[in-house]
Amino acid sequence: MTKARRDAKQVDKAETGNGQSDATAQVAPKTVDCDLINKPKNPRKFYPMSKDAPKNAHDLAGDCKENTFDFSTVVTGLDMDGEVTLDTLLQSFSTTGIQASNIHKAILEIRRMREANAKIFLGCTSNMTSCGIREIIKFLAKHSHIDVYVTTAGGIEEDLMKCKAPTYLADFKLDGKELREQGWNRIGNMVVHNRNYYAFEQFMTAFLNEIVLGKEDAEFNTKNGYVSLMDDHRLVKKVIRDDGVTCVCITPSEIIRLLGKKINDKSSILHWCYLNGIRVYSTAITDGSLGDMVTFFPHRDQLIIDICADIHNLNWESIHTSENGAIICGGGLIKHMIFNANLFNNGLEYCVLVNTGIEHEASDAGADISEAYSWGKVKPNRNCVKVWGEASICFPLVVYGGFKSMTDFSSK
Repeated sequence: MTKARRDAKQVDKAETGNGQSDATAQVAPKTVDCDLINKPKNPRKFYPMSKDAPKNAHDLAGDCKENTFDFSTVVTGLDMDGEVTLDTLLQSFSTTGIQASNIHKAILEIRRMREANAKIFLGCTSNMTSCGIREIIKFLAKHSHIDVYVTTAGGIEEDLMKCKAPTYLADFKLDGKELREQGWNRIGNMVVHNRNYYAFEQFMTAFLNEIVLGKEDAEFNTKNGYVSLMDDHRLVKKVIRDDGVTCVCITPSEIIRLLGKKINDKSSILHWCYLNGIRVYSTAITDGSLGDMVTFFPHRDQLIIDICADIHNLNWESIHTSENGAIICGGGLIKHMIFNANLFNNGLEYCVLVNTGIEHEASDAGADISEAYSWGKVKPNRNCVKVWGEASICFPLVVYGGFKSMTDFSSK
C-alpha cells in the first residue's frame, strides 16, 4: 500500500470513528417539533349532511314495489358433521347455489327424460374420449342408457386406440418441442405416443382391406382378437364406375358400426354401441387420424363415404319418437348436429348441456339454451339446463345422479 493511500485511510477512520463506515457512523439525533407530528398536513373538512341524504339501510335501499317473487329455497351447504356420501353431496347441491345447483337440476332433467322414456341423444367431443370420461360413456352404452351417440373423428379413433395402447397423464406445461422430438403428442395434460398411431394404422389398414377389397389377413385378426368382416363386405353397398371398377359406398355410421364389431374389445365405447344397437354418427369422420388412414390407403378411389345418407338418417332419428332428450358435453359440431336433427321434430323436450362456452362470441358452442329456443331446436315451454363447468368434473356427477343412483334427488 502506498503512503498516500495509508494517509487517506487514516483520515477516513478519524472522520467516521474507529474505522466505521459512513452508513454505520453515529449521527446526533435531530430535535422534532411535536406539534408537527399531531398536526395533519391536509386537515379533513366535515360538512353537515344534507336533509335528503340517506340516514339508514332502508333509505339506501329505496322504496320497493310489491314483491311478486316467491323465493322459498334457503341457501345452505353440505353438513360435513353428518354422514357424507356421494348421494348426500349431490342432494346438498340443490341448495348450494352457483353451478352446484345446476348440476342438481341436470340430474333431475335426466331423470325426467328416463321417466318419459324419451329417446336420448348423447353428444361428446373427442377430449371426452381422450380423458377418463371414456369409461363413463362406455357405462352409458353398455347399459343401453342412450339411443344415439354423436361424436367427432377423435372420439372414434381414440376409443379404438385405447383398446391396444394407453394414454398417459402428463402436465399442461410440458415443452411441446421436446415432446415432439421424443414422439409424444399432448392433449391438455395427457399424452399419446406415436406408437399408438402406428398400431391404429395397422388396424385401419386391415379394416379397409376387408371392407373395400374383401381381402382378409386371418393371421393378423387371430393374433389381435379382431373379428373378420368378410361377410359384411359382401353385404355392403357396391357401385360400378364407368371404367368398370367396383367401389364400396358406405355411410360414416356404418363404418363406425363395423369398427365397433371388428375391435371386439369390451373396454370400447364403439363395441358396446355395436352390441346394443346404438347408432353412432360422426359426419366429420375424416377430420383426424381416420382421415390420414384413408389418405394413405392405396385403394381410396374405391371407397365412397356417403355423408348425405347419414345426415338424412340422423335428422330422421327424432321424427318417429314422441319425446326426445339430449345430453351434450362440449360444443361445436356435436352440439349442432343433435340440435339441428331435433329441429325436424319441432325441438327437444329435454336437454342438458355441460360446457364452458360463452355466448358473447356468437359461437354455436357457447350459445345459451335461450338461443336454441329461437331456432326451434328446443321446445320453448321446457326448462332445459346448462351446467357451466368443465365436463371431466361435472359429467361423472351428472351421470351418477341421473343414471346410477337410486336416491330421490327431487326431495330435500
